[in-house]
Amino acid sequence: MRGGSIVLLAWSLLLLVLFAGNWIYEGSPVQIAQSAAAFGLILLWGLAGLLIAGREALRRGPPPPRSEAKGVPEVSFGAAGAGFALATIVFGLVWGHFLVYFGAGLLVLSLGRLVVEVRSERATVRAHRPPAPDEASTLKAASPYREGSTAEPGAASEEAKR
Repeated sequence: MRGGSIVLLAWSLLLLVLFAGNWIYEGSPVQIAQSAAAFGLILLWGLAGLLIAGREALRRGPPPPRSEAKGVPEVSFGAAGAGFALATIVFGLVWGHFLVYFGAGLLVLSLGRLVVEVRSERATVRAHRPPAPDEASTLKAASPYREGSTAEPGAASEEAKR
């Protein structure tokens, strides 16, 4: 993700300021350790993103344009249902077995819906991707409308009319 580490490193800077204030004004070892752990965890997360993505993680602005088709879902009812199902299962552990069973059934249905959504997205991307260079030459050779032809696309030839 372009610029993804910027936010994490800025957040760790804010946590460093809060850690210093907590150390000065509170002085409790538990409070200091908790603040230091939060700062360290976010800093390590940001640095890990920087190591994995390289300099791209610090660059601002939109990413460079790509030529391949990529599916970007706007709404996923399968993911929302799976989240609700997991929350229902957790509540069921405390409040009763009915919620666990209901959540498990909802999780199975939601994961099934998620599989359908992923397959549909892959099929859409596959259908809208540009042809590979070797596919483009075979499609062009098989086309009835070759370069230099006087026939218009969609117009029937004289031989086909007879």
